[in-house]
Amino acid sequence: MFEAFSELKPPSAVQIIGWWELRRVPYNAILLAALVATYLGILGVAGPHLPAGQDAIEPMALFFFIPRYFLIANVCYTPSWIIELVVRQFHFDVPSYLRRWAFWGGVVLSCLLTSYPFWLACAHWIGQPIIPQ
Repeated sequence: MFEAFSELKPPSAVQIIGWWELRRVPYNAILLAALVATYLGILGVAGPHLPAGQDAIEPMALFFFIPRYFLIANVCYTPSWIIELVVRQFHFDVPSYLRRWAFWGGVVLSCLLTSYPFWLACAHWIGQPIIPQ
């Protein structure tokens, strides 16, 4: 109701943690979309260069890789609210828009890191002969 006055009182630790944790699910959904796009991109780039029956990415490797990837991504996500709590301890007047920038900056960086195998595949398969199927 009085959102214009929300900046007058700094958020509590519970509010800060809640803000970040509410965005963990969209963060994981965006990473999943980036991971699927990366996988499909690798298949699209490498597929024409591979003989029939050969996989660009081993399916069992994905079975083991994807859960570990999301575990590591979420472990790296957790310090976001810890850092904000520490910064607010020393700098009382931190504007709340900085957390949105930090969130979206982290999402973009995570998506770039997720797409890194695609860019490696592009660099590897450029100039390789296409094998007729």
